[in-house]
Amino acid sequence: MGQERTASLGLEDVGFDDVCYSGPARAGKFIYGHRIIFLLPFLLPPLFLLNNPNPLPLWVRLASYALGLSGIALRLYCTGFRTWAHKSSGQRHLMTAGPYALVRHPLYAANLLIFLPLFIASGVWWLTAVFAAWFIVTHWLIMTREDEVLSARYGAEWEDYARKVRRWIPRLSRFSPRRGEFSFEPVLKGREPLHLALWTAFFLCLELFRPEISALLDSLQDSIGIYPWS
Repeated sequence: MGQERTASLGLEDVGFDDVCYSGPARAGKFIYGHRIIFLLPFLLPPLFLLNNPNPLPLWVRLASYALGLSGIALRLYCTGFRTWAHKSSGQRHLMTAGPYALVRHPLYAANLLIFLPLFIASGVWWLTAVFAAWFIVTHWLIMTREDEVLSARYGAEWEDYARKVRRWIPRLSRFSPRRGEFSFEPVLKGREPLHLALWTAFFLCLELFRPEISALLDSLQDSIGIYPWS
């Protein structure tokens, strides 16, 4: 896979621009490169949530928010195993320890845990189903792209790992042998703690200032004469 462009490169040198991608991987590359556009649907759930005349019970919404925060906690845990990410001299290797011993792409599984609760809390089930399908398709393409790069970079080591570990549905047993260890350094130097604080504040605002925000949205709808969430 990508032998034409990677034959003259060492395994450590193979990057995302050094692989001849398959069709699905090329689509994944496009989606990842334009991911800000694909984040726009995430603006919908809070609007439905705040304008839903029959909102879900508070305990359901709080349980959804807790699930979202657990996704951020999982991202924090995953980031701790990216020990080379913030070191110029850090040597890359195939990470197979911690959450990577259970699934190949735990960060994307964490993203699903973060965003899906917003759609659940909105109480609009068709929107939740559409989001789940959209997320699975787009991230399957993105993961295909990453898998092809890792296959070119690590060769037989990756093929053995990919045979034994699924993309984001864990098996009952962990991969062995595991390589890698957790460190707080990449966690503290990364943006995940900030994400945790921002999401916590966001969830709190949705509930604590729900009447005020809902009234503001109603006023905005009245001013433009469009009522898409009524």
